[in-house]
Amino acid sequence: MKKMILFFSAMLFLVLSVSAEKKEEEKKPVYMEYHQIGHGDFNTGNNRTLFEFPSIDVVYNYVLNAIQVSSDAANDAEVFVYDNSGTMVGYVSSSNAAIQLPSSSGIYTIYIAGTDWYALGYLNK
Repeated sequence: MKKMILFFSAMLFLVLSVSAEKKEEEKKPVYMEYHQIGHGDFNTGNNRTLFEFPSIDVVYNYVLNAIQVSSDAANDAEVFVYDNSGTMVGYVSSSNAAIQLPSSSGIYTIYIAGTDWYALGYLNK
């Protein structure tokens, strides 16, 4: 009887761990490359301040076929999504939103624009 209970508890543990792994595989993080806008004329003096980019997470969810954009800071940023041909397939005016993608596969460009910065990332779907 003890062996039977041990066997079922081990099986239950395996099933739960496999389902947890599946949930992690449903999401794919998108690497974003940040750039500063308007830093052409450099100040040669000593009075410089560091520019800090906002913390924005971009994750593609396979099951929902959507890109989830989330940020811990309340910043004004717009999110644009373009397909291979440069056609805009998604837009949101907030940095905390989800964008539904078309069902077609391909490479999608994600462009997030802030007031003095922008981020660029690519999703191969």
